[in-house]
Amino acid sequence: MSLQENSYSESQLYDYAKQINLALNRDCIILY
Repeated sequence: MSLQENSYSESQLYDYAKQINLALNRDCIILY
């Protein structure tokens, strides 16, 4: 049970990090 919850939260963090990277890339494109 805890393993499933852990992997689920890890995938959530991964998706969150991907969204942040996309936003940063957009900001960099706008800046440059």
